Amino acid sequence: MRSRFKGATDHIPLTTTIVLDLVIEAVTRRSITCGSDAEKAFINDLRKGFPAIVPGTLNTAADIDRVAQALVDVFSSAWDKHSHKVCITKRSQPWWDDKCTKSLSQYKLEKSHENWLIFWRAVKAAKCKFFDLLIDELTGLNKRPWDLMEWVKQRKLPACEAIQYNGQPCHQMSKLWDALHNTYNSASG
Repeated sequence: MRSRFKGATDHIPLTTTIVLDLVIEAVTRRSITCGSDAEKAFINDLRKGFPAIVPGTLNTAADIDRVAQALVDVFSSAWDKHSHKVCITKRSQPWWDDKCTKSLSQYKLEKSHENWLIFWRAVKAAKCKFFDLLIDELTGLNKRPWDLMEWVKQRKLPACEAIQYNGQPCHQMSKLWDALHNTYNSASG
């Protein structure tokens, strides 16, 4: 009997069908944009919430748990109040801000050339602001401006064999010096 998949050889290719779900669930997390009004409000809520916690005496494990839970409650309520949900994609950019989002939605709504220019300017301003802060951090706080330049970053050295002289590897500085000295002197004579 000849199969319809069988070709000129005696091999029959195996085929299978894998059913994939068409809906891919997005990866989301909650975030507060650095330097935003939400971040300032979050910090202010923490400053107001911490003094309200009265630790009292911490003699038992239950007392410590009570104070720890009070700290968690302050953080959780402030975080839930001021953070927003973001969808993480492979195209997510750390420089993207609220102005970019607003100008993009306005452009999508009206599709005008003026709105495109407004969106483009917002993106350009957001990138400049983000990278200026990054440069200030690298040059001011870390005192390592060379991290900005790709050509001076640390590189992996190529794997190589040890230097050998007279069939013996030179693993110590004294042997390496002897090999260099004897090689130079033998050539100079």
